[in-house]
Amino acid sequence: LTTAIDTLHNAGVAGPVVFELCPQTFTGQIELNNIPGADANNTITFKTVSGSSSMAKIMANTSSTANRTLYLHNTNYVTFDSVYVYANYTSGSGNNIYANTVFIEGSSNVAFRNCVLRSKKTTASSTNANVVLLGSENHYVTIDHCVIDSGYFGVRSYMNIHSDNINITNNEITNFWYQGVNLRACDTVKVLGDSI
Repeated sequence: LTTAIDTLHNAGVAGPVVFELCPQTFTGQIELNNIPGADANNTITFKTVSGSSSMAKIMANTSSTANRTLYLHNTNYVTFDSVYVYANYTSGSGNNIYANTVFIEGSSNVAFRNCVLRSKKTTASSTNANVVLLGSENHYVTIDHCVIDSGYFGVRSYMNIHSDNINITNNEITNFWYQGVNLRACDTVKVLGDSI
C-alpha cells in the first residue's frame, strides 16, 4: 500500500484509478498528499476487493507524536470504499490517549463510503477524537454509510479555518465519550439519516 501511494505521489494519474485491496491488515501510518493530475475526471479510489467476506484493514499504533492512522493532506478526489481504518493506541490512559483514526487537512472532494473508522478507546481525552477536519480549508468532504466507532468525538473540526460542504450522512456514530458530531467554522453542513 505504501508503495502504491508513493507511486501516486511521484507519477500522478492520467485517468480514474481504483486500487483493490485484499482483505488483509496493512500496518503503519498512511499519508496521502497532493496527487498530480487528480481532478473530477481522474479520481482515485481505494476499496476492498468486491465479494470479500471482510474488509481490508489499515491499522497503526498511534502516539502523541503521530496521532493518526490515515492523514489526508492537500489531497483531492480520493475515495475510500469498504475499508476498515483503526487507530490502536498501545499505552497511556485518561487524558493521555492519542488515537485519532483520520486527519483531513486542506483537502477537497474526499469521501469515505461503507467504511469502519474506529478508535481503540472511548476516553475523556479530546486527543482521541476519531475523524478530525484539521487546520486549513476542507471542501466537499463526505462520510456516508460508515460506522464511526469510539473516541471522544465521532467527527470533529479542530483549529479549522473554514471548511464547507461537509456531508455526514447515513452513518452509525457510536461509543463516543462526548459528542458524535462537533463541527465548528464549517459552512453548508449536512448531517442526515445518521444514528448517533
